[in-house]
Amino acid sequence: MLVFQFLSVLLFSTYGLCQTYDELKTHLPERPQFNGAMGRYLNYPELVYEPKVEAVEEFIRIVKGRRSTYDVFQDRITTKLMEYENMFKGHDERMIDCESISGYRPLSEWDKNCRFDLMALGPDCVKQTFYGFDDGQPCILLSLDRILNWLPEPYTNETVPDKIRNSWAEFAITVHCEGEDPVTKDNLGDILYYPPQGFPFRYFPNTGKEGWKNPLVFVQLADFSPAIALRVTCSAYAKNIKHDDMFQTGKVSFIIMVD
Repeated sequence: MLVFQFLSVLLFSTYGLCQTYDELKTHLPERPQFNGAMGRYLNYPELVYEPKVEAVEEFIRIVKGRRSTYDVFQDRITTKLMEYENMFKGHDERMIDCESISGYRPLSEWDKNCRFDLMALGPDCVKQTFYGFDDGQPCILLSLDRILNWLPEPYTNETVPDKIRNSWAEFAITVHCEGEDPVTKDNLGDILYYPPQGFPFRYFPNTGKEGWKNPLVFVQLADFSPAIALRVTCSAYAKNIKHDDMFQTGKVSFIIMVD
């Protein structure tokens, strides 16, 4: 019996590796396509971030150790993560654990949703550490939007962009952040990613089933110069994600400053 159970888990976890993007995408409902400038915006996934406060749309400014300057940012991240904590409360037949899946989620499991384990977001970007804001090492929460009935297409060794060649994983949407201008590039320092591989393919597609939650990635700015307004752009990488500077598809920009 134990051998049978082991083989079942092994088969489930490797089956997604055997199913290719070209095979799986034929089972997706057709996505609406838009023409012209609207199409450049709506036809491709969007990268979004928290904390985002309407009054300071792209400017996150905090004072290290002064909670009154980052309470609003912390509350927004906490509110977002609470949606995921509720996924583990009670029994829901629509939810499955997908951590053992290395590639795509098998087609037979598309009628269910994968639980996203918040432990994947690492030990440093948690509420108990004020998401790094208290220490002046803020964590920015990223997710993807406009991905209904969309499946990420993997790169190959021949097609992967040079910018992520040393950090990409075959079955994950890689996240890469960098400074937009020379001042930011010189002062941004180390950037940490949780989980390091980015958004795993196993969470896709979102077929519109109730309860589906987007995978998340925390980006931690761990070693940057204080008292400088840093302009940061984070991009999501898959072969079928288009980066457009004008419409911000596949990427997101924000300004952050720590005094």
